[in-house]
Amino acid sequence: MITKNQANRSITQLLCLIIGGEKSKASAHFAFNPVERIQFCFKLVQQDMAEAKSMEDPIYAAGKRQVDSLESLKKLAQLVREVEW
Repeated sequence: MITKNQANRSITQLLCLIIGGEKSKASAHFAFNPVERIQFCFKLVQQDMAEAKSMEDPIYAAGKRQVDSLESLKKLAQLVREVEW
């Protein structure tokens, strides 16, 4: 049986892969609330995207991929929160 802690740890690992170590460390203060942590990471990625010079800028394209992945991860985190453990 999978525990809530195991599910949250998996979410954290995936989050680190999606956004990288620097942003992951910047969001560590939300370690016990994965949904809030993902929301915070959205903001960090959006800040990076705002610095892009155009939609063709590699920074923008990378940010778009990260946002798409964060949206999926947020759904999983919400599911973990809603399940009765």
